Amino acid sequence: MDVTGRFAGHAANSLDPWLQLDPNNFAADDNFHPNAAGYRAYASALLGAVSSVQPAAP
Repeated sequence: MDVTGRFAGHAANSLDPWLQLDPNNFAADDNFHPNAAGYRAYASALLGAVSSVQPAAP
């Protein structure tokens, strides 16, 4: 699933970032991983995709 559209405007250096970036440590393990808001947006996208799928018939 592509969540690029949901993250538009929320890059690491934006006014409302959903991605973490430590400008003092570009090698930090959390850099470019979602922050709490980013994880919520990603979870919402996943739940939306899963809830729209019909279960297979037995």
